Amino acid sequence: MNRDGNIDKTDYDQLMANIAKSENVLVAVKPGGRGDISQTRVAWKATRGLPYVASPLYYDGRIYLFKTGGMISSLEAKTGKPYYTQERLGAPGNYYSSPVAADGRICIASLPGKY
Repeated sequence: MNRDGNIDKTDYDQLMANIAKSENVLVAVKPGGRGDISQTRVAWKATRGLPYVASPLYYDGRIYLFKTGGMISSLEAKTGKPYYTQERLGAPGNYYSSPVAADGRICIASLPGKY
């Protein structure tokens, strides 16, 4: 943290304090703005049902999120209003791939290759 090339207790304590303040969050940001836009351009935030690895998918006006354990969430893209949150898929497992969509279907593969 202090850039002296060594990690000491002060560096470690600062890192742990930063981690304690962090959160997994999905943020929709309105275009435009300058400088610190955190209070003026954020359209909405979501904190439930978020994946740790798999990319969110925007498709047909919705955002789809796939979480480890075979959980899916869907939000309205404009408002962040949940259609459903952490519904169970038929294929539990770890999800590291990014979902794709075409022709009204969404596909994502779990680590064992099930979708």
